[in-house]
Amino acid sequence: QISYNIFYQVYYDTSSSGNWVGADEVISMRCDGVVEFIYEWYGHRVYGSDTYWDVTKSSFEGREHHANASIKPSTQKDYLTLVTINEPTN
Repeated sequence: QISYNIFYQVYYDTSSSGNWVGADEVISMRCDGVVEFIYEWYGHRVYGSDTYWDVTKSSFEGREHHANASIKPSTQKDYLTLVTINEPTN
């Protein structure tokens, strides 16, 4: 179970993670962290500087770069691009 965290998109222990943060290492996260974690796990950049954009790459600085008001759900939408709309046909 992953707890909700109001401050960090994705919170994990930087001292015990390797180079990458696996889903099993996530301690807590915000709803926008779920979206960003999935996109960036598969290499699709959502938000961040050229150095710290990937929330799945373990580092104290990267974790802090994605904290508090630096990115939030209301601004994250500006970093995502709608490609197409398909409605279910079932």
